[in-house]
Amino acid sequence: MGYLEVLLAVAVMGLAFLPALGLLFAGLDGNAAARHLSTATFLAQEEIESLRNMPFAEITSRGRAEVDGFPGYWRRVEVEWEVKGRVSAVRLATLVGRR
Repeated sequence: MGYLEVLLAVAVMGLAFLPALGLLFAGLDGNAAARHLSTATFLAQEEIESLRNMPFAEITSRGRAEVDGFPGYWRRVEVEWEVKGRVSAVRLATLVGRR
């Protein structure tokens, strides 16, 4: 087999695997999005739990605040994050009543 045939075979195989490379990158982006969503959901649940454990009279409206230990995340019982200039959010709600 000559060099030309080998070069042609490598080129054909490269073209055949090119779409699979796109799927790989799409999968990596999906995994990153899922990781951010899981982190944001955890942070929102954590804040809701802290509100549930407060006496009713002490619960106040809170503004947007950065989350310690999680750079790039903000919380106000909704958690927002930014990746590649796009802001996403998880919003969890609970009803708080007097006991």
